[in-house]
Amino acid sequence: MLYGVAPDIGPALELLVRRTAQFETGLEVAIRTLRDRVALLVRLAEQSWRNPGTGTFLENELASLRREILSIDDLLKASVLGKPAAASPDPQVDEPQPDRTE
Repeated sequence: MLYGVAPDIGPALELLVRRTAQFETGLEVAIRTLRDRVALLVRLAEQSWRNPGTGTFLENELASLRREILSIDDLLKASVLGKPAAASPDPQVDEPQPDRTE
């Protein structure tokens, strides 16, 4: 952090820039932020070819984001079609299921 610069200066400047623009919903902000995060991770992954550990970490982060996006897409499809969402392909993301062997 620069000396004398408030940590929230970035968000404050963004608000000033956007004040004349159309109001964004929370979902629009979240999607834009996610898009920016993915773009940053992709750039960093491309630049980390000399460091396998960092490259692996960034690839894992991108894979995790991909799984999250797919699970959100499943929820959106279910809400539009009125069907229950499919289980996530990642067992760590799924909630534990009750034992139904009774």
